[in-house]
Amino acid sequence: LQMLPATVTGEYPPPPLVGRPFAQTAVPYSLLFVIGTLGNTAVLAYVFFITRSLKSSVMALGNTFIYIVALCAVDLLVTVSIPFSLSNTILNNWVFGEFGCKLHWAVELSNKMCSTFILTALAFDRYMAICHPENKRVHQMRQTICITVFLAILSIALIIPVVFSATVRSFTGLGRYISQNEETYDVVKYMCVDGMRRDLKLLVIGFLVVFAFVLPGSLLTFFYTKIILRLRRQQR
Repeated sequence: LQMLPATVTGEYPPPPLVGRPFAQTAVPYSLLFVIGTLGNTAVLAYVFFITRSLKSSVMALGNTFIYIVALCAVDLLVTVSIPFSLSNTILNNWVFGEFGCKLHWAVELSNKMCSTFILTALAFDRYMAICHPENKRVHQMRQTICITVFLAILSIALIIPVVFSATVRSFTGLGRYISQNEETYDVVKYMCVDGMRRDLKLLVIGFLVVFAFVLPGSLLTFFYTKIILRLRRQQR
């Protein structure tokens, strides 16, 4: 007798993590989420408390505080993306749809780039304050805020190609699941991917590495080297 192929009723997700693998994944992610959220919220609350106690605005606290507040806000975006990553890892499946996929890529990339840019701007501000204290224009609060806003917009603009192409793809051929009612389902896994062609992907990665890491890293090295040399000369 020839066996007829089982009729596929629908789709079924891949098995999630359970037991020890679940704990090894959930605990670190949860700790990062709790510590990151509480830590950055505490810093923002402290700045708010200082401004209330001094009866002044955040702008009156100086350029450094503006950059610190901006960094805390950006770091909070990191904690926002942690539940997405945790759920995706535990379920072994993307369940947040196309919009959630694009949002995930936007948050993941923008916070990394923006934090790097703000750290570079903070290093430049310290460099100008120590090595060129006579230049008062650089230390103006309005200019600091404009720089911070510009860096945030730049971070978003640089990742637009990645966010635009991000999509959810299905992967089949992972086996079949037979329910208690003896219904057969295809195991289908959904993944949130960048969706770019290989040549375009390499171009975008190279561009982001240069402008988001190599260039800021070089500037950070230059600024802090100059600061250290200047402070050493002042100690002699």
